[in-house]
Amino acid sequence: MTMSGAESLNLPPLLTDIAVTGDVDPFLAAEAAARDGIDAGAVFWALREDRMEAALVLAPEQPLRDALPVLFAGQQALTDAIGALGPAEIAAHWAWPDVFLLNGAAAGRLRVSTDTDNLDATPRWLILALSLRRLPPEDIEPGERPDETSLAAEGLGDLAIRDLVSAWARHALYWITTHQNEGLAPLMREWRGRAHGADGEVELTLGPEAPLIGAWLGVDEEGGLIIKTEQRTVRLGLERVLSAPFQDRGADALRRRAGLTRLSGSAPIGGEALRKR
Repeated sequence: MTMSGAESLNLPPLLTDIAVTGDVDPFLAAEAAARDGIDAGAVFWALREDRMEAALVLAPEQPLRDALPVLFAGQQALTDAIGALGPAEIAAHWAWPDVFLLNGAAAGRLRVSTDTDNLDATPRWLILALSLRRLPPEDIEPGERPDETSLAAEGLGDLAIRDLVSAWARHALYWITTHQNEGLAPLMREWRGRAHGADGEVELTLGPEAPLIGAWLGVDEEGGLIIKTEQRTVRLGLERVLSAPFQDRGADALRRRAGLTRLSGSAPIGGEALRKR
């Protein structure tokens, strides 16, 4: 079920506004529409009291291994959107590969869906699906989960959903275009400034390699994370975002905690990298 008119987003011509109502999940709605052949650029979103949910349909023109790093475009777009709409001092980071942090606590996720898991095949469609917690969960007492937070708890409760979804989609289009025209390097220069655990010691708590503790060495040209443990150097492929633990179909996407935790070392603090674009 969709709605339009007064509820419309402020989008550039290349993007299409599709709002969903009721209990429809924009992520699942976008998947269904992509399977039916909807054009790229459709932005599905939901007007919710407790959360922001949006999904952007894309049509990659390269193999999946080269298309998957568009995940970072969606992530950088959110930090840009919050930088444009929120206070400059907010500390916004991303825990590789998919969890959004505000002031060190998980506030959202960016999931990926596509019609193939073959890294050498070109997908017919790829979806970026953003979920952000606006309000603290009603069933959780304050302080019960210090590693989770919400927009309201971090002073961003007054951000209008339409404005935030619109800004995220616009910035995503900018970074997706940059990625297509200039490769991954310009995007990763920006993203790395918001990488939770960069140049420090991190612990991996989700995935077949977990538990894994080591030094963050960087993110490679395909979006894979390189970690050096005491015994070996490990590459964690970005394709893990397509696996079951990272998809969580039928579950609350916001209840899954970050799979990568910073243990020590330097990391950006404050809002110095949140610039108006």
